[in-house]
Amino acid sequence: MANALIHKRSQETLLKSEQELGGAQRIAHLGSWNWDIRGGTHHWSDEFYRIFGLPPQEIKPTYEGFLASVHPDDRQAVHEANQESISNPDKPYNIEYRVVRPDGAKGAAKLLGMNPSTLRARMRKLGIKRARSR
Repeated sequence: MANALIHKRSQETLLKSEQELGGAQRIAHLGSWNWDIRGGTHHWSDEFYRIFGLPPQEIKPTYEGFLASVHPDDRQAVHEANQESISNPDKPYNIEYRVVRPDGAKGAAKLLGMNPSTLRARMRKLGIKRARSR
């Protein structure tokens, strides 16, 4: 019984946190994404869909779908930046490119990314440095 209550509270806290993150992303017009390269799966936040002019959660996110939303003149550079990040996971990447939405509207986007394991390792190092400096 106690475990069920703890689980329910954890789920409620997680849901609230996800809603707050979604609200903050909507206000900032900042989307997030996660790409499991080994598993071939993608997760896009609702705002990520909106930036690309797509209805949130109505299409399955794919790398090909992402590239299709990048301006044709920028696709190769974006693809190369993604490939470089896979080849060199310790190197964060940062690329600006144009977006073409399904309705023909154009926009600009900036892609910032880092391998999650690299980010976690850097966060741990930062935590160790802070602990040592105290």
